[in-house]
Amino acid sequence: MPEGKTEEIKSQIIDEKKSNLAKKLEDKNKFSEEEVNRLKEIQQKYLSIQVGFGQSALARIKLENQITEIRKYSEQLRTEFDKNQEDEQNFIKDITEKYGEGSLDPKTFEFTPKK
Repeated sequence: MPEGKTEEIKSQIIDEKKSNLAKKLEDKNKFSEEEVNRLKEIQQKYLSIQVGFGQSALARIKLENQITEIRKYSEQLRTEFDKNQEDEQNFIKDITEKYGEGSLDPKTFEFTPKK
């Protein structure tokens, strides 16, 4: 084979290899449509999770506020309960001083003195 022809064949082989290599590099740099869709799904899932975290944080804040209000209300009721017990004790003392020892029927409100 003439030397010029050999060089031409070598050049074609080198060009073909370069072309194949360039194609492989090009193919490696592009995701398939399936890969792109999967990546989009993953990104969407992250966004959904972030929204969920935000919603759960807001729900927790609301619940904590409700708990705070319930505690305040319970404390208010406790104070009223203590005051009512004190009023009851004072009433019993006053009634005992006025009527003496005895018992009261809560249905008829009749007082029976102790004998």
